[in-house]
Amino acid sequence: MQNTKLTELLKSFNAQDFKMLGKYLQSPYYNTNKNIIGLYNFLKKYFPDFEQSTFTKQKAWKSIFGTKPYHEQRFSNLMSEFSRLIYGFWVAERIKSKERTQKLLLLEHLRGLKLEQAFMKVWKNVKKNLDGEDYRTSDYYFTAFRLEELTYQLDVYTHGRLVNSNLEKVTNQLDYYYLATKLKYYCALLNRQQHIVEGSTDTYLPDEFIQFFEQGKMDEVPDILIWYRLMLLLKKGEDDESHYTKMMEVIQEHGGLLHKDELRQVYGAIFNYCNKQYKSGKEHFLRIIFDVLKKMLEQEVIIFEGYITPYLYFRNIVMVALQVGEIDWAEQFIEEYQEKVELKYRENMVVYCKAALFFHKKEYDKVLEYLFDFELKDFYQYMEHKVLLIKTYYELEEEISLESLLESMRIYLIRSTQMPEHYKKAYGNFVKFMQQLCKWNTGFFPEKIKDLTKKIEQAEKLVEKKWLLEKVKQ
Repeated sequence: MQNTKLTELLKSFNAQDFKMLGKYLQSPYYNTNKNIIGLYNFLKKYFPDFEQSTFTKQKAWKSIFGTKPYHEQRFSNLMSEFSRLIYGFWVAERIKSKERTQKLLLLEHLRGLKLEQAFMKVWKNVKKNLDGEDYRTSDYYFTAFRLEELTYQLDVYTHGRLVNSNLEKVTNQLDYYYLATKLKYYCALLNRQQHIVEGSTDTYLPDEFIQFFEQGKMDEVPDILIWYRLMLLLKKGEDDESHYTKMMEVIQEHGGLLHKDELRQVYGAIFNYCNKQYKSGKEHFLRIIFDVLKKMLEQEVIIFEGYITPYLYFRNIVMVALQVGEIDWAEQFIEEYQEKVELKYRENMVVYCKAALFFHKKEYDKVLEYLFDFELKDFYQYMEHKVLLIKTYYELEEEISLESLLESMRIYLIRSTQMPEHYKKAYGNFVKFMQQLCKWNTGFFPEKIKDLTKKIEQAEKLVEKKWLLEKVKQ
């Protein structure tokens, strides 16, 4: 009985919810089968693991039906009924936590009963709460649409179709809900296909809606305008940087209307756009990336459930700050926000970032101190650790250590079976060019260095390209 559908459902319960389920099953409004209660009481003995050797269907049957012969089909039906009651319990709990959903369902019922006075009292209460909300989410617009739709339906049911209705408001609120939702997911699709998983966008927006924005008809809903500007940035910003300026203007002015989760999505897409622009060779975007990350930090959108994502944000913020010369700012950031990195990632992340900080300060002995304390947990950490160590050995002119490390890294790349090919290529080129740099950078082989410089400049997949070019040109 351990691996039945019923026990799998029950394993998802915590102690408090399991206790509440018992109360739910005791209510004759929801459950009239006393055998379900008997099964619950039996299962309670084995909660939460349901893995004891005595946990069998036959033993459960006996606890419920006593000496009656075991009947497989009847017991199976009982477990299925229990599972359906669990689903009902989850629905009831979900609705109980959603006051607005309760009110909309109540309005539907009052509309059907044509109780106009009671309907309007509840309607006004929902509308008042809605108008007092700080954020304009898709749920906000859906509720606004449903309020107008239910009002229209009540008017028709009560007074007939010739009544002077609010049908125009219904269609306007439906447009707002559609656009708020459509643009949000359309932008998520563009962001994913352009920066995460390559692909084509097989979806569209009707031309009429585009015209609404261009003609200024959507200026009254600036939160939706944010999504429209983000769409233009992702679709056209690669060739026209003015879309970035307009995007930042509208989010600066109206970003407070978006819930933090949506603001996080918007800024995440902006960050990806800027990062792509920088990697395409537009070096001025590095400073823009730093400014975007600072805004994300100020508005706490990079903090999710109390933590900063270690690689996506904490490490990137430090690395970008160092690259644009904001060394003191980076140091302050590490000290102030290191506690925001989840504990299992914190030590390694802070050690690496401090090592990088001291590298930019040219305090190379301290870099080595930190890197020797670095615990390598995966190939990403291994590679970035070794690259920083190689750069440090080069700056310290530790030729023997440098050559040994380069060779061990070359062999590691050949033997690695888990590393994606594009990473192998990027790091492999770094190792190859570093070995050539060590060999030819003696002052006696200017043609070799010139040729190496050209190869580095033309390499599409290469980590630390800027640093390498600085070294070959010294």
